[in-house]
Amino acid sequence: MCGITGYIGGRQAVEITLNNLKRLEYRGYDSSGVAFPSADKINIVRAIGKIVNLERALEGQNAEAHVAIAHTRWATHGGPSERNAHPHHDCTERIAVVHNGIIENYSELRTILKSKGHRFTSETDTETLAHLIEEALSDFGLSNEESLTSVQFGMAVRAALLQVRGAYAIAVIAHQTPDTVFVARTDPPLVIGLGDGENFLASDITAVIRYTRDVILLEDGDFATITANEVYITDLFGTQMNRNPMKVTWDDAAAEKGGFEHFMLKEIHENARTVRDTMRGRLTDGGEVVLPGISFTEEDWKSFKRVALVGCGTAYHAGVVGKRLFE
Repeated sequence: MCGITGYIGGRQAVEITLNNLKRLEYRGYDSSGVAFPSADKINIVRAIGKIVNLERALEGQNAEAHVAIAHTRWATHGGPSERNAHPHHDCTERIAVVHNGIIENYSELRTILKSKGHRFTSETDTETLAHLIEEALSDFGLSNEESLTSVQFGMAVRAALLQVRGAYAIAVIAHQTPDTVFVARTDPPLVIGLGDGENFLASDITAVIRYTRDVILLEDGDFATITANEVYITDLFGTQMNRNPMKVTWDDAAAEKGGFEHFMLKEIHENARTVRDTMRGRLTDGGEVVLPGISFTEEDWKSFKRVALVGCGTAYHAGVVGKRLFE
């Protein structure tokens, strides 16, 4: 349940993005981070723990920017740490990516990218996306160290995503296209908030409702190029898609519940997606269970004498079911 927010327009992007990120704190997270353009690269600031720690890390930095993306992370690939927190960048630090979801084939992509000279600094599947975009630019004879149009960069992002298997909601900014945010969605939700001379993005309507009630809900396979004055949506092959804006009529409390009457009903409707997300990248087509980051050998597993499943509430009941399966 990671959270994504972003802003592009005439106001202070970092401040707005962090304020919106706080409205997603109910999702739970272990770290947070923000990316915004600086003089010669995309500046990334990250922190462990609450968003207030990120705000402290930003103190004394020149965070004047009119575009920013931010993220709260719940650790999946790689433990909670500053280097595993989002956003992640490429080798040149001129591309930054935030991501919700699971990249199922990240390990094989990472191996290929390392063989081509890419240097990784985290244990995450998300960092693979940044390097994949950098490599796609190279494949097109382009470089993110030279002048690029949003069309050229968007083409590279789409080409990178066509190599990805899994679930993702992503937002990307680049030093060479500082007036544009690129987003895409397959499975995890992603919302674009429409303003006057400014636009917002988030993984939940809750984050943007204080600024606008006009939103576009991206659908699976959508890719959007967002500037302060325009939202252009295509599929991953560049074919234009029409997505009509909707007017949000809920109040703030209802927005947090996704329009449902209460949180329990919202969680019931989210169960199917939660189960899919839990198994994604951990259950192969052949039925084999894969646990990234756990390197126990067969002998290690056989040496265990006792397994403790700890939980309360719903997690307790899941543990009771799990106990029977283990036994």
